[in-house]
Amino acid sequence: GPQKYHDEYRVFHNGKGSYHEVREAIQLGIDNGLHGVLSVVNLKISPHELYDEIKGLNVNSFNILLPDGHFDKLPDGLEKDKINTYQYT
Repeated sequence: GPQKYHDEYRVFHNGKGSYHEVREAIQLGIDNGLHGVLSVVNLKISPHELYDEIKGLNVNSFNILLPDGHFDKLPDGLEKDKINTYQYT
C-alpha cells in the first residue's frame, strides 16, 4: 500500500521502512515478466488509496488476502465484541 501504511508494518531490522525497496523489486519483476502481485490488505487503507497505489505500480493483476488472526489476537480493525463468541460445549 501507500508508503505511510507500508512503512508502519514492513520495516528492516534497523527500523527503516522498506517501501522504496519493495517498489523497486516489483518494477524489477514487471521488467522480467511478473504477471501479478499477492498482498495482505491493511484494513486501515481506504479502497481508493489502495487502488491508486496499485495503478501507480503498473501491476496488471492484483490479489488481496485478509489479515490472519484468531480469537486471542484478532487482525487490526476487528473487535472481539463484534464477532461470534458462542462456545460449543
